[in-house]
Amino acid sequence: MLPYSYLVLGVNPASNEANVDLSAKVTISFAKPINTDTLNSNTIRLKKVNGDFVDYKGQYNHLAKTYQLTPSAPLEPGTEYQITVLGEQDGVAAIDGAYLPGSKTYFFTTVQNAKMSDLNNLELIQDYLFIQSKWDMPSGLMLGEEIHFEVRLSSSNNPDAFDLWPNNQVEGKTTANQFTIPYRVKENENYYVHVKGVTARGTTAWATKQIFIEPLQQNNPIDPAPTPPISNPGAEQLSIVDRYPQSGEMATPSEIIIVFNGEISSLDAVENPLYVVQAPPKDQLTIIDVRGTYSPNKALNGAVSWDPENPNVLIWTPAANVFQAGKEYTVIVNKNLTGLNLQALGYTHVFGFVATPEHFHGDMERIKEMVSAFGAELSDRFVQSLMKKYSQYACDIWYESATYDEELHQNGEAPYFIHEYVNTQVGIDALLNIASSSSLVGSESIKLSDLSVTKEGGSSSNLKSVIDQLQSQLKQWEDLIHGYRNRGYARPGSTVKGEAGSPYPEPMTRTSMKDFDA
Repeated sequence: MLPYSYLVLGVNPASNEANVDLSAKVTISFAKPINTDTLNSNTIRLKKVNGDFVDYKGQYNHLAKTYQLTPSAPLEPGTEYQITVLGEQDGVAAIDGAYLPGSKTYFFTTVQNAKMSDLNNLELIQDYLFIQSKWDMPSGLMLGEEIHFEVRLSSSNNPDAFDLWPNNQVEGKTTANQFTIPYRVKENENYYVHVKGVTARGTTAWATKQIFIEPLQQNNPIDPAPTPPISNPGAEQLSIVDRYPQSGEMATPSEIIIVFNGEISSLDAVENPLYVVQAPPKDQLTIIDVRGTYSPNKALNGAVSWDPENPNVLIWTPAANVFQAGKEYTVIVNKNLTGLNLQALGYTHVFGFVATPEHFHGDMERIKEMVSAFGAELSDRFVQSLMKKYSQYACDIWYESATYDEELHQNGEAPYFIHEYVNTQVGIDALLNIASSSSLVGSESIKLSDLSVTKEGGSSSNLKSVIDQLQSQLKQWEDLIHGYRNRGYARPGSTVKGEAGSPYPEPMTRTSMKDFDA
């Protein structure tokens, strides 16, 4: 064997090259065909300068006489790497025995910032007359890098023509990668949703997808499952008349409850009568589903029983801490369940819910009560999605304010002003949707936060007035979230400079709403 100084012709990336992409592969070119037994991680080394070795997969091309190194993970940004080709008789050798007289080392440096990918897998789902959107986070984000998303709704595939929603730049921003657009769409119409990611160093391209709004079906049964054949015509079929949580609801239930139309037979006769898995809900389960993600083998820990006082009620009690905040869960009821003198259920009953997110504040009942006063009802899922959005938004701001107190945010709780902000802001969004779709008649009695309004002979103009009042009421809660004090809400004379006064005046000092319409 003879030493051969020119055995290595070159490397790519070139020696001392800068701004190398994080997904780059390293290619070494040889002058002679190489003995592949001498190509391994000991003779060809890739490592960070003054740092760890990099695992890679090597592949030799006999025709091109090249050896390609594919790192097992993306390279780190702003990092200098070195490639060493080991020389002498223990190093890389050609098939004729030629070898390098000494080791050769090459250097390159990666880009300071990884290139951020565009958004992928934008999905749109119709929820009543609203659109839910979801997308994947872009790759290439730096550790700890902040990103928010801009969401637009239009009747055009041009993202710059967002003629429907939002009405301002703040309204269409979210830090989550899923969002329910608070705009009431119309049946049998096409809409376009546009989403892009924004960071301090740049933005992604717009991701656009079209959705056709299906007409609403009236008087649907609780579960549109097929009716099984009845072997005994004289026996009624077992059916489900109620359940908790409701489908799509946000909840962390201490019990999952299924109410049937009759008394249930012995549970011992049915294997897995009721179980829960962590997975998105589906309308129907295929054989593949039941053998995979939705298999009883994937069931959460819990116990099935029935209520001794109400034998038509089936209960699933979860083990401690089985639900994770914000995760989707699916409840599966076995089709073989039977009742006393009742035919078997006959179909696998499936519904899902979302475990209450970490930040979920406000009072849903108060919001729904206000909306119902205007003769309109929005789906629980839509109201909850708004509550989740504004809860997270308020907490993100409060965390950064000087008044943040960790003790006030224990076990998912929050200060009163965050609850009031969420109630008021969700109420405004709900009323805006009502205003776009209905005219008001009759009397209105609205109570939200500290605002109480009663009017006779409601109209859409009156609704606008209520929205205006709520928007002005919202400011005090926003100020408290930001940590501002003494900005006009304290009663004159009740504070001195530098002190924090009451966030709003006592009731007897407030402006009367008696002549509200005037």
